[in-house]
Amino acid sequence: MFWYSIESSQSLPISSTQAWDFLCDARNLEFMTPKKMGLKILSEKTTPLYLGKILYYSVRPLPFFKALWISEISSYQHGVRFSDRQLQGPYAAWHHEHEVIEIDSQSCTVIDRIFFKMPFGFLGGLLFHLVVKNALEETFTYRHAQLENCFPSNERHPYSFTLKRIKAI
Repeated sequence: MFWYSIESSQSLPISSTQAWDFLCDARNLEFMTPKKMGLKILSEKTTPLYLGKILYYSVRPLPFFKALWISEISSYQHGVRFSDRQLQGPYAAWHHEHEVIEIDSQSCTVIDRIFFKMPFGFLGGLLFHLVVKNALEETFTYRHAQLENCFPSNERHPYSFTLKRIKAI
């Protein structure tokens, strides 16, 4: 079955240190996820992040379907980037890299790169087109709005989002 990629980039009017601290607090994931997804952090201690840390979540990726999502911090470069990979969850595979790039002392860009594979073969591909694609776009639109509300500015800050299927050449 196919692999997919997401890249989201959002500039924020805060220092890279502030952005890093915000992203490394897994409790903020609930704040940045649409309520209808029912994301709940089950891990007792969510900070600090470190290589090998395991986090547990409950999530409702589809109406009437709740899943346990277990992820591991699979790479970690303090202040710059960290990655998590799904050990158990709703996808056949999920790898998510979070990166913070300093623009200047008062602004930065936060980049998310995700590579994932749908479960259930052909049916998973159909499910992607019918439900998952829109849900992911809605999730990142919601996240963008939540970050803008959390870190308001009079200036317009760039935002981009791409979701595509990865094709073998």
